[in-house]
Amino acid sequence: MICASEEDTGLALLSKYCWKREKVTSPVEDQDSYLRELKNLVNDYDVDVIIPIHENSLFPLSQAEVKQQFKGVEIPIPDFQTLKKVADKGELMKLASALGIPCPRTYFIDDLTSLETTAKRIKYPAIVKARLEKDIPPGPNRRYKRVNDPIECIKWYAILHERQPFPIIQEIVEGYGCGFFGLFGREGELLASAGHRRIREQFPEGGPSTFCESYYHPKVFEYGLRLLTEVQWYGIAMVEFKLDRRDGEPKLMEVNPRFWGTTPVAIFSGVDFPYLLYRLAKKEQNMDEHAFQTGVKMRFLCDDTRAFLRDARRTEGLVGKLGLVLRFIAELLNPFVKDGILSFDDIGSSVFYLRSTCLKLAISPLAKIRRRSSGSGCL
Repeated sequence: MICASEEDTGLALLSKYCWKREKVTSPVEDQDSYLRELKNLVNDYDVDVIIPIHENSLFPLSQAEVKQQFKGVEIPIPDFQTLKKVADKGELMKLASALGIPCPRTYFIDDLTSLETTAKRIKYPAIVKARLEKDIPPGPNRRYKRVNDPIECIKWYAILHERQPFPIIQEIVEGYGCGFFGLFGREGELLASAGHRRIREQFPEGGPSTFCESYYHPKVFEYGLRLLTEVQWYGIAMVEFKLDRRDGEPKLMEVNPRFWGTTPVAIFSGVDFPYLLYRLAKKEQNMDEHAFQTGVKMRFLCDDTRAFLRDARRTEGLVGKLGLVLRFIAELLNPFVKDGILSFDDIGSSVFYLRSTCLKLAISPLAKIRRRSSGSGCL
């Protein structure tokens, strides 16, 4: 496997499965240079399959005129219009509503002059979300922001609007996250599926899962399949829902049109999506749907420990805190809980993950001190 990245190092780049590392220009900074360099790599190494793993590379490679430049190379992704239809959260909510798939109440702003009026009639708290994850780093205050009143809503809408035009505003759905994972053939037929539910997440507002388990929810699978079948999806995708505590209904959150953070839990539960996608690209036969095992738990140890400590600080009362600690210790000692990264079988990625976590822990307090100093004029 050849890994092409604008970064010098990273989890995939240090994996034992990475045969060759090649640095390329960021597609965000210079798309033409990125595509030219990618084309050179295809020629140099006789590449016959390209699998984009981020929206920043997915969107350029989905365009028909770009695919023409890579004749003889299979890129198992949908076309640009189909991709945008599900990756754009605003368009996605409209499509899902038309298909009878439950969604959070969503407010669309088409003209900034209507923002103040809309902000005043929204029930709070609410969340402002960028439509596309393309070009924006993950996390709260970047792609989304929880707001508690009209003033906050207007302020953060303007901030996110500058990064990417016309974000959406949604009601907040309380509940745990559930996902439908699917691999679809060239005619939009389902070839393999799996699912998960989130147990802990990286941020209080949501974001990447730090602890999850393979899970089957019939309505989540029904809605996810309905959505991706409607658009005749090609390749892999994960449809994310939240189980609404108010009525028990899964509400659509987003579609990840590329490999998602909890892909390893599907592999551990019997559905190796990366390998199956490669086989699909190579036009291999016998791509019948694979059954998956439910109840397989997986964590990302470093991120999950940080998420647990955050939850422990936020939990009120000694009994609540003690229960949280005991559950975490039991999970930590459970030999059947898998880790999404740490493995003696792939030391390079594991060491990088541990090292990155240590650096984050060291830098985070310094950043907080810097922000406080800057705010008080004491630099």
